[in-house]
Amino acid sequence: MKRIYPKIAGIIFFIFCVLINAGCATYPSKNAPAVDKSMTFSVPYDVAWKKMIEVVSQEGDGPTISDKNGGVIGLQRDIASGDIQMYAHDDTGMFRSQAEVKGVILLTPQDERSTAISINLKVSATGRDAIDVLFSRTRQMTLHSRGYLEKYYLSSFSKRISAMRSAE
Repeated sequence: MKRIYPKIAGIIFFIFCVLINAGCATYPSKNAPAVDKSMTFSVPYDVAWKKMIEVVSQEGDGPTISDKNGGVIGLQRDIASGDIQMYAHDDTGMFRSQAEVKGVILLTPQDERSTAISINLKVSATGRDAIDVLFSRTRQMTLHSRGYLEKYYLSSFSKRISAMRSAE
């Protein structure tokens, strides 16, 4: 009878260790397809700057930072938990409660008549898996962008440039 208790205690300890470590597991990242996040436009830098500020401001996001001399526009957008799949690949298997996109748009003059625009975004989310629910904790995760916002900003910019040219 005395030999059974150490075995049961060992089994319980093993199960406890597995449960504790399962909550700390990292999820493998999905091989997300490449995102087209930069283009060069045949417009002078000053025009490109003005139009990109308009694009970022049109959705109510507004630039979080802007430095015309450095060509940097910062942005941040909150994402509803039900919309995360539209913005990012989520292969974590977690229940998500909130997410946000933070990013930088970089405008670089190529010459007097053209400007390159590059967009770098990061999608951060807060979520829980089944073990996290059990232990009442949440975790931060970084998700791979699907390119939705990058495409949206570049497309909106292109439309504004086309409209400007047709008005001339």
